[in-house]
Amino acid sequence: MSFLDIISLTRRFGGLKAVDNLNLSIEEGSLTAIIGPNGCGKSTLFNLICGALKPDIGTIILDGVHLENMTATEIARHGVGRKFQVPSIFDDLTVMQNIHLPTLRKSRFASEGPSWTVQQILELTKLAHRKYDLGSELSHGEKQWLEIAMILSQSPRVILLDEPTAGMSLSETEQTADLIKSINANNNATVLVIEHDIGFIERLNCPLHVMSSGTLLKSGNFLEIRQDTEVQELYFGKAGDFHA
Repeated sequence: MSFLDIISLTRRFGGLKAVDNLNLSIEEGSLTAIIGPNGCGKSTLFNLICGALKPDIGTIILDGVHLENMTATEIARHGVGRKFQVPSIFDDLTVMQNIHLPTLRKSRFASEGPSWTVQQILELTKLAHRKYDLGSELSHGEKQWLEIAMILSQSPRVILLDEPTAGMSLSETEQTADLIKSINANNNATVLVIEHDIGFIERLNCPLHVMSSGTLLKSGNFLEIRQDTEVQELYFGKAGDFHA
């Protein structure tokens, strides 16, 4: 059994299977990416893991504990932290206050994941020089990084990042990839990322899964996935090497 095991997971919306008998195993301390076209089920998968949705069939096990029947709050307390596509920060609070706020909600009974000091979080997310600035004063990329900082302050066991580079410039996208790799390297954090940006995925240079029609189509490293004709057809309708 792996650290996070997803077994025969299925979720329907009417006649549509958004997630269809999906199986996935994530090792503790790993950095893993999932790609796929719009509507393939990536965000639904994250919603099932964090408890925003309940599966029709299937099992989600984190470190031996079943999550599929827990509430979203219970799952968060068990150590699953999620960043959504649109940053959700408090514009009227400073960067430091934003980072401290989630710690007030932590349960003393929560299962603790890798922990960072506030200073480590500020340095890791390159926000140390902005720590007394209001959230409203940050750039879009910095707001994305601040939300990641807020997740880290909760010491999650698993970090789910839902399109963390949405709306970013090329430079911010590259910095975000480097940030995620640093988070994974520091304290052996377990990180699962879903994205569309192929250049970002290439820079992550991590194990990669491709979703299609609610299930996993292919798995491998970036080079293997890039050269796979079935993946090329999925993205572009015909075989032909895709580029970052």
